[in-house]
Amino acid sequence: MRKNCAARPKDKDQWYNRADAWHNKGVVLINLARYEEAIACFERAIELKPDYADAWHNKGVALDALGRQKEARAAYKRARAPGEDKP
Repeated sequence: MRKNCAARPKDKDQWYNRADAWHNKGVVLINLARYEEAIACFERAIELKPDYADAWHNKGVALDALGRQKEARAAYKRARAPGEDKP
């Protein structure tokens, strides 16, 4: 019998539903100087795990590389104090 390899969006163990996988992809993209793509990956990681300090920090790194210092500072601040700026 053939095993079904189709991705299931609700399967929490699939890579696209794991914050750490998106974070790792973003780190690779930073190393390739593909900052906009890296930011999108970090945002997906943060969407899955809002208090993911490493993702917030690395989003700041990518923003900094693009000269977007104000946004970078906000990301760095969130990395230092996850959850504090929630309403």
